[in-house]
Amino acid sequence: MTDRRAFLAAALAAPIVIASPAVAQTLNSKWGAAMRVYLDAKAMHEANYGDEPLCDAMIDAEDALLAVPAPHLAAVEWKLLHWQRQTEHSQLTPKCFESVISDVRRLHVAWCAA
Repeated sequence: MTDRRAFLAAALAAPIVIASPAVAQTLNSKWGAAMRVYLDAKAMHEANYGDEPLCDAMIDAEDALLAVPAPHLAAVEWKLLHWQRQTEHSQLTPKCFESVISDVRRLHVAWCAA
């Protein structure tokens, strides 16, 4: 049991190299930039709750972030937690999971190739 826990902890903590360090860096920077835009838009929306243009901006930033390929497992986890929270308020469709499934497949292939 300890070996399994150690393996999972190392797998989640270690950055995943996709094809090359340059590709990994590009994905990390795209994800980071999209996350900053989303967090800024979310903060503005929460500070001005009820302002429709700010709500629309937050939703657009959220959609853009979800469209960015996850550069690491923490990003995949964020996407899954996001969709889990969304189930409390609305009906999810299979399309909602396409980007996360694509991320998992891509990261799995990269991990197997390493």
